[in-house]
Amino acid sequence: MAALFNNVYGLPGTAAEWDAAGYTADSAYQLRMTDYYASLIKEPSAQDPVARQGVPRGEELSTAGEQDALGEGGHEPVPGLLHVYSERVLLLATDHCAVNCRHCNRRWRRCGRRLAAQDSTVAGWLDYLHGRTEVQEVLITGGDPLTLPHAVLEDLVSRVAALPSRPVIRIGSRIPAVWPERVTSRLLRSLRGAGPLYLHTQFNCPAECTPEAAQALGRLADAGINLGNQMVLLAGVNDDVAAIAQVNRWLVRQRCRPYYLFLPERVQGTAHFQVDPWRAVAIAEALRLQLSGIAMPTVVVDTPNGGGKVPLHRGALVARDGRVGIRDLLGRLVWLP
Repeated sequence: MAALFNNVYGLPGTAAEWDAAGYTADSAYQLRMTDYYASLIKEPSAQDPVARQGVPRGEELSTAGEQDALGEGGHEPVPGLLHVYSERVLLLATDHCAVNCRHCNRRWRRCGRRLAAQDSTVAGWLDYLHGRTEVQEVLITGGDPLTLPHAVLEDLVSRVAALPSRPVIRIGSRIPAVWPERVTSRLLRSLRGAGPLYLHTQFNCPAECTPEAAQALGRLADAGINLGNQMVLLAGVNDDVAAIAQVNRWLVRQRCRPYYLFLPERVQGTAHFQVDPWRAVAIAEALRLQLSGIAMPTVVVDTPNGGGKVPLHRGALVARDGRVGIRDLLGRLVWLP
């Protein structure tokens, strides 16, 4: 543990304190964090919401769950391009993130693999998309595409925007929450040729709602980029009505629309983040009583193999033989953790 907590990130506390709190250096999914995000950690505690999201814990050694919980590998006609739904595709522009979130649903795809928006990769994507005019939306994600070099990002965005279908471009990025100083005028220039552009980020807890993050969101909004937030419901991080409501009210003030609140997928190494589905329903109901429509995200379960994002409510759950499931948008029963 001393090698992990040797003050590279300026983490508080001693190695022994991190050990005692259940954190570990023994994880197949390496620690990666920005100095900024590390500065939000207050103590080496299992209750610190930023530490739980950013520092490996012993529970990650569990083999419960699946490596590809959403079945994405079965919908990859071109390396790095996922085509699950007919009108939209997802481009895995990089496997690099500024912070390796411990709850990442692609953590196993990103282990030991290097995807990058290189010329040969992008050419394959564009060849695939050129004749598919039904594709109306392209989601650029990864990894985190805003970690790409500016010139690479600008080239990718402009080439996708120039496709015959003139797709809406959506970028998935945690940069505003974990590395807000990255949102510079140079980065914004890299995005200016995108046409209709949406950026969906992920703020999960009040500790992430800082003046620096607000400034980053403000720069993006001032540049005409439509902002949304996709929160993940995480045990020990934000499984609390007051915390979620606080974040969403803050987001609305920053011109960032709360979009989704996800139940986490059953990804191997993340079982300790799972929230009981019935508790998740109770949280969703309490939020609906508190929040205005503009501050209330849609609470969903993302189901595998093209089953869609299913809104979560009490009537949607199916209880059988001590298990809880939900029917996806194709009518299939999906069992929940």
